[in-house]
Amino acid sequence: MVAYTFQGRSANQTLGIVILKKMLKLKLNPIAFIATDYALVIWSEKECKEAKKLFENKDFFKGFDNWLQNTSLMRKHFKDVAIISGLIDKNYPGYIKTHKQIKFNSDLIYDVLQKYEKNHILLECTKLEAMDELLEYRKITNYLTNIKNKIIHKSLMKVSPMAIPLLLEFNVEKIKDKNLIDRIEDENTLLLEANLN
Repeated sequence: MVAYTFQGRSANQTLGIVILKKMLKLKLNPIAFIATDYALVIWSEKECKEAKKLFENKDFFKGFDNWLQNTSLMRKHFKDVAIISGLIDKNYPGYIKTHKQIKFNSDLIYDVLQKYEKNHILLECTKLEAMDELLEYRKITNYLTNIKNKIIHKSLMKVSPMAIPLLLEFNVEKIKDKNLIDRIEDENTLLLEANLN
């Protein structure tokens, strides 16, 4: 599903995370999303036929904090916080770690802290970073109020020309949930490494 919101990348990232949560409740099996300055692309295993339900303002941000913990965005921010704090070294003299090695190390530390020390200062910093980047409560609430009863949902047989650049974006945010199949993580990592080299 491609939603043209024109709300900016930060607001669209927040919308993406909350809408993924709503799609999970509707049993659409969401997988990932991409947020750009003007649009939001969401992949799910089942087709969304009631897009208007996803953009309902009522209880839109309910449980957002807990949901944020299950996204790849938190892990991405934790990696940056861990590198800045010196917990993870990007390279040693004569040895440079690959993106995959750094990601593996940060994911491992993140999982251990989440399990045994949920109030760790680095997790708190990560949450603040992610919330600062993502949350624009007032802007999103006003947006949802303004688009009420104005949503036009078209079901297309093929990708529209406007959606093609969005589907070629690399900045895919995936959800981490034991009930969902994360099918694109390895491909995304390989594409990112190829892009860095």
